[in-house]
Amino acid sequence: MRRVDAAFASIADHPELFPPIHRGLRRVLVRRFPYAGFYRIDAQTVRVIAVLHTAMNLNRLEDRS
Repeated sequence: MRRVDAAFASIADHPELFPPIHRGLRRVLVRRFPYAGFYRIDAQTVRVIAVLHTAMNLNRLEDRS
């Protein structure tokens, strides 16, 4: 869980550090684990969309974002 917390702390500190991968959706990888956090930056807000296993189909994010 610490690795996930560290990934989201990186987002909180520097939300634009991770480039958009699709239509403004950004991704941060969780170190040493096959998970990624997906988020959007809306005005002054960072909105977390999902945390998914990296083997998951990213089309599932379309419904959430």
